[in-house]
Amino acid sequence: MKRYCSDLKEGLPVIVLMSHGPFAEALLESAKLIAGEIENTAYLCLEEGDNPLDFRKEIERLLNSFTQRKIVMVDLLGGTPCNSFVSVVN
Repeated sequence: MKRYCSDLKEGLPVIVLMSHGPFAEALLESAKLIAGEIENTAYLCLEEGDNPLDFRKEIERLLNSFTQRKIVMVDLLGGTPCNSFVSVVN
């Protein structure tokens, strides 16, 4: 799985993107082409062959590393990234 976290600035929420494959990474890279470097962003990409349980643990680690509020976006409602996120926050 691929993971990224930008520089963090207190007081602002963190935008976390999660996807199957490189979609979350590509979305953030495209946004950077338009807006320049973007603080308080992170992504987690589930890649082929990744264990869903390891992905869930990585979501926990990533979300627990932030003290500020989080805005989480996933690529597909009901997919593994979405379901793993829901199981972590429940």
